[in-house]
Amino acid sequence: MQVEEFYQLANNLANSELEPLEAKYRTVIGRIYYATYHQVTQYLTANYGDEFVVTGGGMHEKISICCQRLARKTNNRKFYMLSAKYAHLVELRVLADYKIDRQCTKDTMQEAIDEADKIIALIEKLN
Repeated sequence: MQVEEFYQLANNLANSELEPLEAKYRTVIGRIYYATYHQVTQYLTANYGDEFVVTGGGMHEKISICCQRLARKTNNRKFYMLSAKYAHLVELRVLADYKIDRQCTKDTMQEAIDEADKIIALIEKLN
């Protein structure tokens, strides 16, 4: 399977007429998150594998920590931006998956899609 398939599925679902809407929004956020997670993980592993391997934390937390370390090490602010945007996307995924008592709207879904797009654009600029 290609990672981009998660992203494609999420966008197709976001643009569909499927209901219930809130369940759809939450599902899109989850798929967008995992598409982005895998793309960032692949990028860091391929380009900064040694740094990524030694970074502590759980896999999801590890991405933000590694990006912060790389920002300091390389003096490249784009890694700070990547860390911040990824952390925000994590928060949106936590809302979608675990905080079912809080409302998840179309705007929340679009916010996640926009953050994912920005993260992918940052990775492309870092290459």
